[in-house]
Amino acid sequence: DVASPTTSMLRIGELEIHHKHRRVLMAGRGVELNHGEYAMLYCMASSPGQVFSKAQLYEAAWGEEYLYGTNSVENTIWRLRKKLEKEPRHPTYIKTVVGMGYKIDIDGEEQESKN
Repeated sequence: DVASPTTSMLRIGELEIHHKHRRVLMAGRGVELNHGEYAMLYCMASSPGQVFSKAQLYEAAWGEEYLYGTNSVENTIWRLRKKLEKEPRHPTYIKTVVGMGYKIDIDGEEQESKN
């Protein structure tokens, strides 16, 4: 269930983002994110399932135009995965869409909870 945009809390699976306080919880545990990490996560979580290009995420995080050849988006996504995912190399939330960018998978947890 995705909270409506009017609420200041987004919930996707076990991920909760309390935007008013910039607090992120994963399975009830607080997660410390820096500005860029939080901004990218919030950008993707606001539109689950939508694919965001590196340029869009870069701009969301730093408010400036993406410079091709910089790895800051990949590095930030990797740090987010290490902080949020049970298995960062096999993420259930933050998915790579090859050749396009990244998205938050709204069904991230659902496949697991069936067994």
